[in-house]
Amino acid sequence: MLQKKKLQSPENSSAWPRFSRWLLMVACLTLFGISGSRAGSSQKPRTDDRAAVMMTQYYEHMSQPKPFLVRTGKDWESRQEEIRARMLKDMHLDPLPERIPLDPHYSEPIQHPWCTIHKVAFQLWPGVYSRGLLYMPREFPEKPAPAVLCVHGHTHDGYADGDEQKRYLMFAKLGYVTFVTPQDHHDDILRGYPHQTYMVWNNMRGLDFLQSLPEVDPDRIGVNGLSGGGLQSQMLVALDRRLKAATIAGMTCDYREKLFTYTHHCECNHWPEAMTYTDQPEISALGFPAAVQFLTMDDWTKSFPADNFPTIQIIYRDNGYPDRTECVYWPTPHEYDRVKRERTYWWAEKWVRGDSKATIPSEPETIEIISPPKTLLELKVAVPGEQTYEDYLRSVFRRDDSISEGISGWEDYRTRMTENLRRLLGASQALPAEGEPLSQSIEFAWAGGQDAEEIVVPSEGGILIPAVVIYPPSDKKIVAVEVYLSEEGRLTAVKNPGPYLTRVQRGTVVVLPDLRFSGDYGIRQLAGQLRPDLSQFKHAYPLRMPADSAALVSNLSAAWDRNGIIWGRPVPGMMAHDLRQVIDFLEEEPGLRNASFHLWTKDTSALALTALFAACLDPRIKSVDADFLGHRFEKAKLWKDDLTALPVVSRILCSGDIPQWAALLADRRLTLRHVPMSGQERRTLEGAFARLGNRKGLKLVD
Repeated sequence: MLQKKKLQSPENSSAWPRFSRWLLMVACLTLFGISGSRAGSSQKPRTDDRAAVMMTQYYEHMSQPKPFLVRTGKDWESRQEEIRARMLKDMHLDPLPERIPLDPHYSEPIQHPWCTIHKVAFQLWPGVYSRGLLYMPREFPEKPAPAVLCVHGHTHDGYADGDEQKRYLMFAKLGYVTFVTPQDHHDDILRGYPHQTYMVWNNMRGLDFLQSLPEVDPDRIGVNGLSGGGLQSQMLVALDRRLKAATIAGMTCDYREKLFTYTHHCECNHWPEAMTYTDQPEISALGFPAAVQFLTMDDWTKSFPADNFPTIQIIYRDNGYPDRTECVYWPTPHEYDRVKRERTYWWAEKWVRGDSKATIPSEPETIEIISPPKTLLELKVAVPGEQTYEDYLRSVFRRDDSISEGISGWEDYRTRMTENLRRLLGASQALPAEGEPLSQSIEFAWAGGQDAEEIVVPSEGGILIPAVVIYPPSDKKIVAVEVYLSEEGRLTAVKNPGPYLTRVQRGTVVVLPDLRFSGDYGIRQLAGQLRPDLSQFKHAYPLRMPADSAALVSNLSAAWDRNGIIWGRPVPGMMAHDLRQVIDFLEEEPGLRNASFHLWTKDTSALALTALFAACLDPRIKSVDADFLGHRFEKAKLWKDDLTALPVVSRILCSGDIPQWAALLADRRLTLRHVPMSGQERRTLEGAFARLGNRKGLKLVD
């Protein structure tokens, strides 16, 4: 039992400020390095920054680059295969889809002095067609000709952008068959299909299309692009060995250069668990022995030449190809301007065409582009019977949620689903807790003389979870421990203590914690506090914080949603871990050993999900009363648009939605409030409780 010091609370305790009563606060915060100045900064965090500083430290630990080692020979080959296989698996591309007929459909041609342009529809999956632009040169210095796949970034006019068009047209002038794939975004990450699933396969099929053309030498194809196009180039050369060369412009860097506490980079950067085993510089080196060129500038790639490229150089050198990689930096904004495009043409001439004596081609001062942009954007290609990618995914998606007959069937189901849940929540990514828990008894004016204490429980890394615990009168036998989860956390007891004191009088220990993303860690509370100046790591190109308060909240929730994807540690995994750490602490208190724990939630479905998942993983939790406020994953709203909605859990629907996870608690008491479900789902859930003789243990409230 920890020593507790009785303190008198002020009369106006209803105005109890956040963090003002963190027990042993100065010693506690000093212990975890919060109260002093940060390394590399003379500025001390403000008093209200404490939660933000802890979250920033956790974020920086999770965002540390993975070791990128120099490997040679079979060791390097094995590492390449290992990372490729894992990437494809995490993108739902293992095994690769069947290479069905491309079935190309062509638009009417657009004539240009240097080439003929067609929009081409080509088949990715049955009935699902992408649309690219084919630039067929009018003159060929040689046949069959070399070819390039050009991919574009997030330009306003897509592949009709003026600078993008200049690159495609110049390649055609040089005699390259040039194919341009679109920057299409399709994210169904709840079913395991991140943006990169579509993008990678779209570009692989783009290579298939180029190889199918009689004008193309299938062994001489390259890829190039800037920004989002640079990412696609990096991914394609890493995963497809058919490429002779690649130019990656304005993209490759440590992931942490594009991860932030307060906002997020483009969503196509995020796929499940990427940072659990690799980082972008290593991914960009997987193309070896293909020739890979890096063009960097004053954006997030600014530090790449010094931080990452030397390792790539050594890998190429020590594995016998020292001349097949280069990195060039320009002190320019994030753009694919003429000098960078010319460097790209030269790299293709040298390594795709195979001209070892090639000089840097000069792009004409003026190039006749297709204008206005809608001429290209609105060029039509009709495909009979075409279906959308989303419709195709829905038609082929299958969920593993079957429960065999009898109690043993349910037990097998629970075992399988529990193991899946640990993986989905990133249990193996949890950081060790730092420090010891602290507690301190305080006489709160609102507590009516009841014995109350504040506790601080270390959760992950330097994250400390504060909570209020209210005990029954000494003459009452403790019958249960009830944990109440709400958006306001422990402040709820201050604002409206009556219901909790009533429970205490009946022999219940009441606990009100501030889990992450609630209470002091709430999104609204932290909006504007999680700032770039709190980070020890200084980003080469920090994204701006919006001035609008609503945008601050939206960006902050989106940042942690997306960071959780790439860390393999989703927001509900963090929250459920915090809750279980609080339970661990309470169970060690005298009088609470072997106590039964009961959970209540309100305000947000994220807290409802936290309670449900924590109970699935923790048999000490005997009952859950969770209000999902009408949310479920199959009808998901974005958390950044509605803080009552469910945060992302990558691939969650591969195992089940709320009704399927709820079936794991068929041996306990469960109240589900406002969960939309079909009649079949309701019957299956009720049947799970019935087969364990626990019909009354389930209550469904519409």
